[in-house]
Amino acid sequence: MTKMIKLSLAAAVAVSALTTTATAGSLEDSIKDTTISGKILVGYNFSSEKASGNDETSNNSEYDIDLTLNTKVNDTITAQVGFQADNDNDNRDEVTVSQTVQLTKLNFTAKTDVATVIVGKQKQPTPFFDDERGDGVVALVPAGPVTIAAGHFTGLNSKLDFNASTDNGNFDIENRDISALAVIGTVGPVNASLWYATLSGANSYGAAEDGATAYSLNLAGTFGPVNVDLTHSSAELENEGVASYDDESLTKLIVSSTVAGVNLVAGYGFTNDNKDNKRNHGVDLTADNDAKTNFRLDQIVLDKYNDADALLLGASMTFGVTTVGANYLAATIDGADAGDAKTKGKELDLTVKYAMSKNFSITGLYADTEIKSDGVKSQDSTHMEQIGRA
Repeated sequence: MTKMIKLSLAAAVAVSALTTTATAGSLEDSIKDTTISGKILVGYNFSSEKASGNDETSNNSEYDIDLTLNTKVNDTITAQVGFQADNDNDNRDEVTVSQTVQLTKLNFTAKTDVATVIVGKQKQPTPFFDDERGDGVVALVPAGPVTIAAGHFTGLNSKLDFNASTDNGNFDIENRDISALAVIGTVGPVNASLWYATLSGANSYGAAEDGATAYSLNLAGTFGPVNVDLTHSSAELENEGVASYDDESLTKLIVSSTVAGVNLVAGYGFTNDNKDNKRNHGVDLTADNDAKTNFRLDQIVLDKYNDADALLLGASMTFGVTTVGANYLAATIDGADAGDAKTKGKELDLTVKYAMSKNFSITGLYADTEIKSDGVKSQDSTHMEQIGRA
């Protein structure tokens, strides 16, 4: 009971529901109107890689806790407070240390008949990032058969940073702002969304402003026993005073179904060939592992490669409280110049998930990857991971 009171008190203070003269009655009210959600994760990883004649191994431990409190302020306003602490250590070089708890969410949501508006620290909702947070406002406005979404964020929690060739210089955005506009709706059995986003921020290499524009179209629907998901995304960077970078796009088609208790998935994805025959940034502007514009397994990420395509096949099945699965990805990457040998990549992932209870599971992953160029291995690696999640 003490823990519940402390958590509810934190949420209530955040929404100014309590004052220094708060009574026991107001505490009871805040407890009734507060819901708590989150996760606790403990993970251990082992990786072994052979590349360019070098053998490397690594052992990592990971600890992650996320906590979110939602408090009903009145019939219109809801407040949300979130905290997170992550720890990811190389066990050979580092020791486990106490991590600083970060305030990841602090916002108000107002729901009216006209619109839903979220104001404050929150995750930005575009498909180009997954875990990016910033200070901003998001509005969702129903407009007939569609919903218009618009938002603006300042100070996203990680920067866009990559080094291009010497001729093109560097691209580095800090204290980034993002503005986004989307149209979301349903046409028959198809759910459709179109996102457009612009990013801007200070260039740490000089006074010039760096920027990016990106869009993503998603069409998803269920046709009988088959689920179909098609996404096309594109992004372009502009570095004022240094260089501009061509559009880079990624298109993916995912088809899934369940047959005789077996969950089956097949996917095909490809990237474009930009004018410089190289890929400087990709569609996921911070290489976010969980971004909706990705096409990847554990180690091969299609968005990293220029003029590449990949085929994905997967199957999983549940036996009681245990789910076993396998995914295979085969990629072909064109050479940088005409006549160059193509690079072939393949990856096999095996997973086992044991759901001990409704709110606790243990997952094991084994991933084996091989990449060859002109018959010579440039990467030969294995990755094993065990995660306990509550």
